[in-house]
Amino acid sequence: MIDQELVNLLGSSIQYFELLAIFTGIIFINKYKDSFLIYFLLILIYTFLNEQLGTLYKAYIDGNNLILYNIYNLINFSFLFLLYYKSIQSEKFKKWTKYFFIFYLLSFIINVIFFENFYTEYSSISYIIAASLLLITIMLYFIEILNSEEILHLKKNLLFWISSGLLVYFVAAIPIRVLINNYISETELYILFFVKNILAIMMYLLFTIGFICMKKK
Repeated sequence: MIDQELVNLLGSSIQYFELLAIFTGIIFINKYKDSFLIYFLLILIYTFLNEQLGTLYKAYIDGNNLILYNIYNLINFSFLFLLYYKSIQSEKFKKWTKYFFIFYLLSFIINVIFFENFYTEYSSISYIIAASLLLITIMLYFIEILNSEEILHLKKNLLFWISSGLLVYFVAAIPIRVLINNYISETELYILFFVKNILAIMMYLLFTIGFICMKKK
């Protein structure tokens, strides 16, 4: 039986898998320190620190800490679109990635102005849009590497492992976010968060494997 205690326990354990990915990234930093992927490590560190700050903010400053996560989503998605824009070689796919990013920024601005309060509400609309467009971008990246010589060296490609982790997480995170917005029952909510936490752990494990297996840039 999935209850709140189990979901909270699993959720609190995610931070250890985040730290595992961060420390692994630091240990193997010489493999990619001269590439744009170095900023991915910084995003991982920011993710961990933001979650710790969110906990402290909620406990000691304001019970509503959603502004921290709205800011985080804006920075995180912007970085990921930029990462794929720089990594994708196809000019056609690069243009699509750029258009996706612009569309996300516009949706974010419109959402903040007209729909959801940036300070007190989770920006679900722009999150769903960004995650959906990011999934398409990841698929474009996969199409490109599957049609290139990179397919022979996937195990040593850090971005492949990053993309696999993001794909695993966001494929489920998008419908989960939609369902949460539809005010499902408490039991169903626990199940959704349980699944979401499991996939988050899988994502960080894939990041960790990527840092270990990657070939030096």
